[in-house]
Amino acid sequence: MVRIKAESNPLEAWLKRFFAGANGIDYEMWLLNFESLVKSIEEAGMQFTTDYQYAALAEELRVNASSFAAFKNHNEQSALRDLLTDDKGKPRSWSEFKKAAQPLTEQYNKFWLETEYDQAVASSQMAIKWEGFKENADIYPNLEYRAVGDKKTRPEHAKLDGTILPINHKFWNSNYPPNGWKCRCSVTQTDRAPTEVPEKNKPDKGFDFNPGKDKKLFADSNGYQADVDKKEAKKVTDQATKYLDKYLKP
Repeated sequence: MVRIKAESNPLEAWLKRFFAGANGIDYEMWLLNFESLVKSIEEAGMQFTTDYQYAALAEELRVNASSFAAFKNHNEQSALRDLLTDDKGKPRSWSEFKKAAQPLTEQYNKFWLETEYDQAVASSQMAIKWEGFKENADIYPNLEYRAVGDKKTRPEHAKLDGTILPINHKFWNSNYPPNGWKCRCSVTQTDRAPTEVPEKNKPDKGFDFNPGKDKKLFADSNGYQADVDKKEAKKVTDQATKYLDKYLKP
């Protein structure tokens, strides 16, 4: 194994571990992403205490955060492997690899993480709303899709605005917000009559889920996970479970 002097910068330290031949999901990078997502759940107003009203939901979202963080690191490692050699197939030195890999690992663990944090807050908030919708379904059996309706609203989301359908309608399985990165759409509960199902209501790629019903921050079809074969996916999921157990261990 290649030995390289330790570095205080967590992202550079991670690249050194990878360059030196570390195998499996990296715990420190998993932890960095996982804890960010846990904070997003808490920012949405959820708690991880037994007396919290939606404690079971909070736990499920935390499990999904662990899995997402593991698949993200798995995906990043695939991208980093391509940078271990140059365009001619020659192995890069540490300094060459660092120069090539630094922008990529910052993209994964800084810029994309910021976007994922915001998305996880939105998913958590909508998951909480779903619980409330279920509790009041006998009085307000239908849900109404609400788009913001400004210049930033995506045309495909604007088309869904005003759609009213029963809470148990399959439409909400894949069209319950957030329906894309930085989606600001929401849903309200109503007793108004249902409307027709909108045509061509296919959600954005990776958002074909309902965070409340599925109890997840991100769909299994997310970009980090969708193309991983079943055998490899099980390894990643098992590692995420072990890391979560380690994190929660008193």
